[in-house]
Amino acid sequence: MNKGTTLLLIVFLFAGCARFAQSEETKAEAVLEAWTGKAQKSTAAVIGLVDENGTRFFSSGKTEQGGLPVNDETLFEIGSLTKLFTALLLTVLSEEGTVNMDAPAWRYLPESRPYLQKKGHPVTLRHLATHTSGLPRIPPDMGRFDMMNPYAVFGEDDLRACIKASPLKGAFLPGEAYGYSNLGYGLLGYLLERAGQRPYEELLREKVLTPLGLNRTRISADGLEMARPHGLFHNPVPAWDFDVLAGCGALKSSARDLVRFLSLVMDLEEDPLQKSVKRTLKEECPLESGKDGDYICLGWHKLTLADGESYYIHDGGTGGSRSFMIFHEGKRKGAVILTNSAQSQDDLVDFVMKEWMQ
Repeated sequence: MNKGTTLLLIVFLFAGCARFAQSEETKAEAVLEAWTGKAQKSTAAVIGLVDENGTRFFSSGKTEQGGLPVNDETLFEIGSLTKLFTALLLTVLSEEGTVNMDAPAWRYLPESRPYLQKKGHPVTLRHLATHTSGLPRIPPDMGRFDMMNPYAVFGEDDLRACIKASPLKGAFLPGEAYGYSNLGYGLLGYLLERAGQRPYEELLREKVLTPLGLNRTRISADGLEMARPHGLFHNPVPAWDFDVLAGCGALKSSARDLVRFLSLVMDLEEDPLQKSVKRTLKEECPLESGKDGDYICLGWHKLTLADGESYYIHDGGTGGSRSFMIFHEGKRKGAVILTNSAQSQDDLVDFVMKEWMQ
């Protein structure tokens, strides 16, 4: 979870929730048009909202300069929102008995040798899913790859070499402290595909995406309409490709699929994976040692903001896209923001928090 996003949310909520006379639709259109028009932070932006009354979608811009208008079905890179789906896949496979969430991760490696241990304490699948493994944020040698597409050629041999080097960092034992790790989630996806004996995307589609009706959530756009990623200077940049670390950030999705996912998580629709989904919302570890109120769950971050309310939150980013997802269990409200730009989504988050989540 990006610390800047967390601080931004706290400031917005502390500042209060001014309301305007315009309709919800007018206000949403205005903030989106400012984003894709005058501010030119992105060629495309979509907001999806969900509560007990149903869903609403607002969009502005085109897939790229001269491209097609975007809508709630347009695909965007969702970056680290992928981790929510990897975590759910873990709980589904755990319920089936395919994996043991508290088993040492090394048991699912090809060599089945005790790598990833510290002072006799092994990293488990749960540790990987809660960012408490002690693994670094990215592989130590990631700098030797193409930073415009950094995960594309980091393959299985690279991952296994990395794991054998035992790169556990810090003074804490596995499970004791939170430290966000793309490497950890990429490893988790790899271990799950080995346990499930199918490639990550195929396994995810069979166990999670198809049962939940998320038909436009996938790794490859497969010729579907997709918002082209753009960099900080409004320049087109490559979409990121993933090899073995797909579980940390490879998915593309639409606002409609992600809002449906939220409605299932929030029990607004009948959920065929309800038991597994609920397990992903359980508080696992404080984000800061000795401090209550903010927790890591299985994928989700549960944050208590300045209004005293707890929200489930995750965001994502690639070299040219940003995504944001939030919901509140008690209020039964949720929101999704998708943009095809490396620019921060601060003003769109501001709109969602002030005009919707209160």
